[in-house]
Amino acid sequence: MKLKGLIAAPIVALLVTALSAAPDPLPEGWTRAGNASSCVVKTVATPGAPAAKSFEIACPKSAEGFATAMQTISAAEFAGKRVRLAAQVQGEAVQTWAGLWLRGDAGASVGRVFDNMETRPLKGSFAWREASVVLQFPADIDTLSFGMLLGGPGRLRATAFRLEVVDASVPLTEGPKATMPTRPTHMTPP
Repeated sequence: MKLKGLIAAPIVALLVTALSAAPDPLPEGWTRAGNASSCVVKTVATPGAPAAKSFEIACPKSAEGFATAMQTISAAEFAGKRVRLAAQVQGEAVQTWAGLWLRGDAGASVGRVFDNMETRPLKGSFAWREASVVLQFPADIDTLSFGMLLGGPGRLRATAFRLEVVDASVPLTEGPKATMPTRPTHMTPP
C-alpha cells in the first residue's frame, strides 16, 4: 500500500502541475488579459493565412466580457511620434465586436492615448484582411501596450503584426470617446 502511495503521489503532483499551467500558450512577451474567463487565447497553425501561425481568441456562445492577447513595451522609440499598429485579421461569428488596440501610458496616466476599434468594430465572419490603429503619442509616454481583443462570442485570429512609426500623412484613427457631463451632479447624496 505504501509503495502504491509513493508511486501515485508524484503522478498526481505532475498532473496537478500540468493542469495548473497556463491554459493559453502564447509566445514570450505576449500575455492574456481580460475578464472573459471562458475564452481561450493561444497560437494556432493557420494554413492559407498570411503567416504559418496566428494568434487566436475563441469565446463560446455563453461568453461575456472580453479577452485579449497583448504586449507591453517601453515607449522610448515611439514617444512623440505617430504610430500605426497593423495586422492581418480573420473572424468567425464575431457577435459583439473585435479589434486591434493600441495604448500609450505616461506613469500613472493609463490610456493617455488609446484606440481599440470600438467605434469601428470587426463583426460577423470575414476573410483575412488588414486592420490598423494609428495614434499620435505625446512625448511623455513611457509605456506602449497593444494587441487584439474579442468581446463576446466568436473567434478572432490575427497575424503579421506591425508596429511602425508613420508620417503625418497617415490619418489618425478614432478611439472611444468618453462622455463627460458638462455640469456636476449629485453634489449632495440622495
